Amino acid sequence: MMKKYLKVVMILATFLVVSVFSLNPKEIKADTSALRTIQSVTSSPDSNQQNYIQQSANYQVLSKSEITTLNTALNQFSQSTDKKTGELLNAQFAVCVVDRLNGASIEDYSQNLFNTKQIGDKAHNKGILLVVAIEDKQYRVQLGDGWKGTVLNQDNIQDYVFGDSLTEMLRSENYDGAISQMVQRTIGIAGQEVTLAQPLQSYADAYQSIKVQEAIERSEYQKQLGDMVSILSHTIAIGFGILLGTFAIYAIAKAVIEAIAIKKYKKVKEILDVDLSFNEDLEFLPNSVESLAHEFSDQFMKPTEENIKVFLKEKADRLREKQARKMAQEKREKTAKNFMNNELKSYKNLPVSYYEIIKAFLKTDLEPTEEDMRLFIQNFVHNYELLQKQEKAEYYKLDQQALKLTTKTPKTFYGDNIFEQLVMFNLLTSSFRSQAWFSSPEYKAESHSSISSSHTSSSFDTNSSSSSSSSGWSDFGGGGGFSGGDGASGGW
Repeated sequence: MMKKYLKVVMILATFLVVSVFSLNPKEIKADTSALRTIQSVTSSPDSNQQNYIQQSANYQVLSKSEITTLNTALNQFSQSTDKKTGELLNAQFAVCVVDRLNGASIEDYSQNLFNTKQIGDKAHNKGILLVVAIEDKQYRVQLGDGWKGTVLNQDNIQDYVFGDSLTEMLRSENYDGAISQMVQRTIGIAGQEVTLAQPLQSYADAYQSIKVQEAIERSEYQKQLGDMVSILSHTIAIGFGILLGTFAIYAIAKAVIEAIAIKKYKKVKEILDVDLSFNEDLEFLPNSVESLAHEFSDQFMKPTEENIKVFLKEKADRLREKQARKMAQEKREKTAKNFMNNELKSYKNLPVSYYEIIKAFLKTDLEPTEEDMRLFIQNFVHNYELLQKQEKAEYYKLDQQALKLTTKTPKTFYGDNIFEQLVMFNLLTSSFRSQAWFSSPEYKAESHSSISSSHTSSSFDTNSSSSSSSSGWSDFGGGGGFSGGDGASGGW
């Protein structure tokens, strides 16, 4: 009986030893590390941390716990450093949830918000902005110009950040999961270019592991491709004889087709020369009989007199329509020039030439009536005077900006918010926006919380409070960060 118990004990001990040694120490270590990372990221935020999340008053879609988690991660992201020098990059990642875009594109809206807030700094320009428009069902990751030429680009964002079940989460209104995925995966890609704070390193590792797996799959694919090439090389040798036969058939077929085409050409030319020699459409067209015969022969129509008449009429009608449009345009230009030359004489010291005003008017869809042309001139002068009152002439050419704005909406002139209109219409030059306007003392002294109030239902208010934190958007930004338009967009 004792021997039986000893056998059972020996079997159990052996099984326990094998089970322990079968565990991969690296996996144990990795799991422990991942647990520490999750605990660190989701830990309670510092009461002094900055708030990087703004939500519309109508759409408080993020839970308080998710806001805390995200703000902790975003504050840790702001501690990212240069991989080579270890220099602090002042990287900033902001999240903005709005109601709707009110006709603006998600690209223009996000770029204007980014540049108004100046996310990141001027020296490194490593800012990131995530905009989610709930009612328009669109989202965008807007990038500062410092990310140009890096792996954080449109293709990788669309493939990785917007991948998997993002659309399903948004459609089911799981905004916590969707926004968390976009933030974490964007940080993961950014982590290939910068050194992240240790709690965020798991995001970069996750992205790296996917790239390693893709490389393995690519290697296997290349091996399979090599095997296929080897098989094809033998197949090509067999099919070479078939190819020669195909070329012979092609040459014969080509000769037959050319013979048919020549016969068709001669038939068409004969009809044009004899039966349709006095055809009205034929006489109107500037083309020679030979060129018309060649053109008709290239079409899949039988060379009958009726078909040729239809061909000539369609070609003549197109030419008449083109000439009519040209004459109408010339008449419009002549009318505008005659009236404006007389009307503009009553304006003294115009900032631009008559030619520039006439050229700008012709770009609009206004009719060349005295009322519309006079209104265009008056609005240009009015817009120019408004720009002069702003006393920012040293930053850009007032006359050209006034002319662009008037051409954009010729029947509307703008009041005190004329600079905001220029920003929204993207009529300011990139150098002006990045160096002059957003860095000027005048701009910083003004309140721009209403930059989108007239265009969107949810303004990017730097002074507004959010359920995400007791502090507002004024905690960050203003460092001169600028986006020239890079990023990626999506929708659900």
